[in-house]
Amino acid sequence: MALALEAAPLPPSATAPDGTRTATGYRVRPGDEPHTVAVEWLGPPGSGAAADERDRLTHCTDVLTALGWDALLYRGPRRRWFVEVRPPHGTTTA
Repeated sequence: MALALEAAPLPPSATAPDGTRTATGYRVRPGDEPHTVAVEWLGPPGSGAAADERDRLTHCTDVLTALGWDALLYRGPRRRWFVEVRPPHGTTTA
């Protein structure tokens, strides 16, 4: 799934070895439900990532949905947007 986002092209976020965020982009993390992941839009402090997250995550949702994933945009804690993603219908996960 991350490869699909990079091919879109959407940049991944990045962190330095000390955990400081160094680049604005998407981050994939385990979802809250089994067999799901969450995609967030993050950046360094002052990067404006929070202002862009809804538009950028809508683009992520469009890309993933076109490729068969179930991807839904939600507003979560602290009113931050994220995309919940499930595998394409008819596939199984280990």
